[in-house]
Amino acid sequence: MAKQALLILGIVVIFGIGVPWYKGLDFLDPVVIAAYTLLSVFFVAPASAEAFAGAEPTPPSEILRRSGTLLAYGWGIAVLVLVAGLASVNFKMWHGHPLLPETSFLIAVLLLSLTLSALVIAVSAVLARRMTARTIKGVLRVTFIIVLIVVGFGNRLLSDQTRYRIGDHLTNEGIRSFALSSSAVVAIATALMFVWVIRRAPRSSQ
Repeated sequence: MAKQALLILGIVVIFGIGVPWYKGLDFLDPVVIAAYTLLSVFFVAPASAEAFAGAEPTPPSEILRRSGTLLAYGWGIAVLVLVAGLASVNFKMWHGHPLLPETSFLIAVLLLSLTLSALVIAVSAVLARRMTARTIKGVLRVTFIIVLIVVGFGNRLLSDQTRYRIGDHLTNEGIRSFALSSSAVVAIATALMFVWVIRRAPRSSQ
């Protein structure tokens, strides 16, 4: 528990204070803010793999309880880091009024962060029926690595025209629209997965 608390504290100090302090106003770039909200996925993934893996089947009530706890944990840390980052930028670059992202944009990216975190939890619950925690973590790590490679290097495979078009959408309005529509799709997929898991979970005997 102490080790986990120190890890979270270190992340808050580095990403919630150090990076925003260094970047200054560049921290308020919509792509950076969106990336910070998605940090929740990286906290939820390993925790959910551990939470659902095990020899004993998990009853529906326990699945929902664990899922809620995991979601609050991962999403809560991401929000804490983001708030710390915004506070750091405002402390360093104070102009007499708060420097914050547009409210509608912030709500949209936080909603996407929340639904994606819930999706990862649901995927872990599904995989836990046939895999160990170690295997689930491996699957999630490989998935994240592939996503990072595609995001980081995939643009090199695209034409200049396509890159320019993508760049035109990396604005407050573009990211907000994408986040809202994606959240709806992810929420539906997550709900269907949870329904599948709960229907196949053993009922606790009373």
